[in-house]
Amino acid sequence: MLLNNFNNPKVKSNIVKYLIWSKHIQKNLLKKLFFLICIFFFSGNGSTLYSQNKPLDNGDLEVVNKKDLQSETYISYSKRGPYDTFGLNTYLRYGIQKNFELQVEWSSRRSDNFFGDDITEIASVGIKAFLTDESKYFPGFSLIGSINLTTDPDTNPIKPAINVLFRKSISSNFKLTGNYQLILNEQSGDLSNDFAVNLDVDITNWLTSYVGVKGVKSYTIKDKFALKQEYVELGMLFWVTERLRIYPFYDYGLGDDSEDIISIGIMYLFN
Repeated sequence: MLLNNFNNPKVKSNIVKYLIWSKHIQKNLLKKLFFLICIFFFSGNGSTLYSQNKPLDNGDLEVVNKKDLQSETYISYSKRGPYDTFGLNTYLRYGIQKNFELQVEWSSRRSDNFFGDDITEIASVGIKAFLTDESKYFPGFSLIGSINLTTDPDTNPIKPAINVLFRKSISSNFKLTGNYQLILNEQSGDLSNDFAVNLDVDITNWLTSYVGVKGVKSYTIKDKFALKQEYVELGMLFWVTERLRIYPFYDYGLGDDSEDIISIGIMYLFN
C-alpha cells in the first residue's frame, strides 16, 4: 500500500530531498509570482468563497467575486514501481468581472526515475467563465481556457487547453460534478484529454466528501507514447473557517500506468 511506503528508508531519504528542493521552489516561486502579487494586492470585502472541491481537474461552477483573490496550494506524493514523485502546485483565482475570473497556476514536480532526479516547472494562465446555472432537468456549465507561459515554444509548447465543467444536484446533500478537458500540443499535434465524474456529498455544514473516477490520456515526451491512466478518487473538504479550507484527497491508480497519488491542499480567500 502507498501509506506503508513512508516506512521505507528510501522514501524517507526522498522526503529530505523534497524539503531541500522545496526551498529552491520557494525562491523561484517568489520571482515568478511577484508581478501577480502586485496585480492581486487589492481585493474586495465581505465576499463568499466559491471553493473548488478538489484542485485543478474538477472545480465548481461559480467564479470568484470581482476583485477577490483565492489561492490554492497543495503538495502530492506518488509512487510508480521504485520511483517517487513529489509535486507542489500554487493556483491563484482573481475575479475580473461578473462571471469571469483570471486563473494562474504554477506547478513543480520532482521525480526520482530511471533517468535520475528530474525537476519540471510549468506556469500557465487562463480565464474561467460561468456559462449557465443548473435547472430542474439540465446541469450547469462553466468553461476554462488556458495556455502555458513559456519563453521557448519550440521546447516548451504553449499547449492551449479547453476545460468544460458541469454540475447537477441530485438532492439537497448530493450532486454530480465533473469536467472534460482537451489539451493541444501545437508542436507535435498530439491532443491529450482528461475527464472526471464525481458524486459530492455534503455530510455536515463543515465537511464535504466525494468519490468518483478520473481518466487521463497524455503523451510521453521522449517517445510520444500514448499513456492512458485511470483512477478512483476519494477526498474530503474541511471548512475550517469562512475563508480557509483544507482538503486531503487520494487517487487510487487502476492498472500499471496509473500510480497511487496522495495529496493535501489548502485554499484561502484574501481580502
